[in-house]
Amino acid sequence: MDIKNITITGNLVQDAEIITGENGNFVSMKVACNTTKEYCEYYQVNHGVEALIPYLKKGSKVGVSGIPYSKPSKPNSLGVVEVYHSIKQAKVFLL
Repeated sequence: MDIKNITITGNLVQDAEIITGENGNFVSMKVACNTTKEYCEYYQVNHGVEALIPYLKKGSKVGVSGIPYSKPSKPNSLGVVEVYHSIKQAKVFLL
């Protein structure tokens, strides 16, 4: 099995939030990457660095590195293709 790793940059869609799971707390956030006017990719990112919460506000520019996971996508009612991804084992950096 191959393990892939990606690094993306984009803007936060909303403020990051702390979620309590079975294995403790983690930070959840969604990053938007516009590649063209008609195409936008969204990445759901979970990581364990709660100290970054004050800096992870809507519109903030961030970078994320981790293992990608994608879901199938279709054009929305405006004809824009919205692709939703998740990044596992994420490392987050502020830009």
